[in-house]
Amino acid sequence: MSDSEPALFNFTSVPDGYRDYLQPVVFDPWARELLAFVPPSLGDVVLDVAAGTGAVAHAAARIVGPGGRVIASDVSPLMLAEVRLEATEDRAAVEPLESPADHLAVTDGVVDAVYCQQGLQFMADRHAVVAEWLRVLRSGGALGVAVWSDQSPPEPFATYARILQDHGVAEPYPNAYDTSVVTMSESEIEGLLTAVGSEQTTVRTVEVPLRWPEPRWAALGITGSTYGPSVAALGHPEQEALFAAIQERAVGNLPVIMRAVLGRAVVG
Repeated sequence: MSDSEPALFNFTSVPDGYRDYLQPVVFDPWARELLAFVPPSLGDVVLDVAAGTGAVAHAAARIVGPGGRVIASDVSPLMLAEVRLEATEDRAAVEPLESPADHLAVTDGVVDAVYCQQGLQFMADRHAVVAEWLRVLRSGGALGVAVWSDQSPPEPFATYARILQDHGVAEPYPNAYDTSVVTMSESEIEGLLTAVGSEQTTVRTVEVPLRWPEPRWAALGITGSTYGPSVAALGHPEQEALFAAIQERAVGNLPVIMRAVLGRAVVG
């Protein structure tokens, strides 16, 4: 990095890095895929679980329109601080809701569509979580989930993990560098949705290319990941070396393909 270039790593918070660098490149494309797979309708009430900074919620707000309603739930108030949107003439408001996925502060049978993008794999009791989603759905309502596929490493997080290991950065939490633990198979998702009593279950593996606007974004993306605080704690030379390696990988590699399993289920 040249002396004239602004400091690459100016860490403020994980939510900022997530919103600015990961959401546009990683999570917005998957939000579009998920909403195409399980499309909401004009005027629907939508619940986005583990909403993060609102990729699915914000996209859904335009689809359901000003007569609809979008609730974005998450356990992190810091993430939810980025979520709220006011209603306009062409979109619904997005309402933040601080609530765990297995005990949603939502009334029975009031939601038309529940979505969870890249959150289900982190939840300890997945059966309880999906059962809770079905509880809040109206009859005929649908739920849609997206989880990294076990058929390939989850990118860009697998790359971040490898580079952190190569640079001797200690794991910030157990199994932090084993990214296979955040993947699921088609059969796992289908079995989970079926076991809790959902109907018309469909699963599909989808591929989306990972396209960074520039290599620098690939490095900045780590600030929005769970590895961000660990990188922030490094000395400046270690940060410089780490970011240089991420940028080099982003320039030198062939196009990276992200793969996720999408699941859809309908309440009878």
